[in-house]
Amino acid sequence: MDNLQMNAGAKKRKYNTRKTKQLTYYCLILALPILQFCFFWVYVNFSSLTMAFNSYKDGPNGYISTFVGFENFAVAFKKLGESTYLISNSMKYFVLHVLVGIPLALLFSFYIYKKYLGAGLFRVVLYMPHIISTLVFCLLFKYMVTDLYSSVMLKWTGEKVRGLLDNPDTKLATVLFFNVWIGFGTEVLLYSGTMSGISESIVESAELDGANRVQEFIYVTLPMIYPTLTTFIITSIAGIVTNRLNLVSLYGEGAEHLASFGYYLYMEAQRTSLTSSNAFALNYPSLAAMGLILTAIIFPATWITRKLMQKYGPSAD
Repeated sequence: MDNLQMNAGAKKRKYNTRKTKQLTYYCLILALPILQFCFFWVYVNFSSLTMAFNSYKDGPNGYISTFVGFENFAVAFKKLGESTYLISNSMKYFVLHVLVGIPLALLFSFYIYKKYLGAGLFRVVLYMPHIISTLVFCLLFKYMVTDLYSSVMLKWTGEKVRGLLDNPDTKLATVLFFNVWIGFGTEVLLYSGTMSGISESIVESAELDGANRVQEFIYVTLPMIYPTLTTFIITSIAGIVTNRLNLVSLYGEGAEHLASFGYYLYMEAQRTSLTSSNAFALNYPSLAAMGLILTAIIFPATWITRKLMQKYGPSAD
């Protein structure tokens, strides 16, 4: 009897030790993402919210904050009103991505999914911008459409022409094309991966019913990958105010009227400070106010779009 109790006690202690180790390991694994969430989301967003309603001045022991109500929002609205090209450029990319980029990505993904001729090569080529460093790829593209393009045109036509990124008539279209192209890789990879998960029995059933490839794509493939498509469209809407269009790599600080919201906010944050008096740059409180304004606009648009797509989109059933 004593031996049984001793064995039971030893097993219980061993079990408790194992559970303690498992719990410790679990807590250590979760510690970093929780810390990142608390700092980079909770703290940063709360700090931006309070900053938008205050102004700051240098004091003897640091910064002195003063509540100013909606003054920073007035400055932000004025700046937005003076920079309508930001809205135009950001919306042009969004429309181009939704109407051209996503449909082409779906078609290429379907081609790769059906394993037609050259499907593997297409997968590698389209994903190449994500294998190579984005900065390196931007520099290669910039060289191709400026120096190389000018040299080729000079040889063919005998006339010296400006590069596509230097010519005011072509640089916006070139930037938009580049961003649609460089975004192909991720979309094609995810779409084709989702398509690969479609049950063969569903595809075979459609073929037995006489469906051709176009009908299979419309009535079988699209409904089955619709959640993935919804995700990309939702993130594209959010990207209207965050996407920098790789302008930092292509133009540095000289994008000027090619700027998108994301590029503009990034560059403003680089050249300003908490108490900036630069006439050409907003200070951090004004930027925080602008961020809240853009959030107030883009959040309901994103939420409504998601609800509409869920309600009226095709069902996998």
